Amino acid sequence: MKKIKVILVDDERYCTETLAMQINGLGMDVEILAKFNDSVDALAFISTTAFDLLFLDIEMPKMSGFDLLSRLGEFHFDVVFTTAYDRYAIKAFRYSALNYLLKPIDDLELRKSFELHARNKEKHLNRELFSHFLGLLSGDANVSGRVAIPVDDGYEFIKVDDIIRCEADNYYTHLITTDGSDKLVCRTLKEVTNLLKNSGFVRIHQSHLVNPAHIRRISRRDGGTVITIDNQALRVSKVYRPAFLQLVARISKL
Repeated sequence: MKKIKVILVDDERYCTETLAMQINGLGMDVEILAKFNDSVDALAFISTTAFDLLFLDIEMPKMSGFDLLSRLGEFHFDVVFTTAYDRYAIKAFRYSALNYLLKPIDDLELRKSFELHARNKEKHLNRELFSHFLGLLSGDANVSGRVAIPVDDGYEFIKVDDIIRCEADNYYTHLITTDGSDKLVCRTLKEVTNLLKNSGFVRIHQSHLVNPAHIRRISRRDGGTVITIDNQALRVSKVYRPAFLQLVARISKL
């Protein structure tokens, strides 16, 4: 794997120095090209430099991290947002497939950021994805209810309501949609569950997360089985059965 070239931008010198030490301490093949504590200086460098990954603080004087990105044309790099403020809508990051780190930055989460970049190295941030994220952050109804899925040449935006079920595949997850598509994303089922649970999705098994709107039938045989609209029979495991039965109890019955 080629060396990952990174740039660090944060208005606090302590933060860039600490992050640089953490990155160097990972023992990964990473080169820190530059560190900036002034967003205006950073913008000029980023605009004319080829690199792979930008660690970008959100709250900065003169120009926020969002403002900095808004002044760029197309993006040729990935971004990991860093922030000490969890008031920013974490769900907006997740729905947009954007990566973020909360300060103080955990070494394990930092390593995961590099691993995620390596798996998605051809899927850089683009204008459409960034606009989607800003819309979610502002609560724009025109973009809410969609999730960004990395694909070979960028990102595809799908409606959450169109997801029938999600199936674990080691560190990846398959999203099966109403048009018969199978979208493979490099997120664990736990991460996908955290993203979709407030949209009504329910975990029924270590390997399965389902959208109740797309359940066709429920069978009590063998401890419980769910049949989805794509005719898949999914077993309800003992661990997740109580929560699932609570959901079933809320459904009107004739």
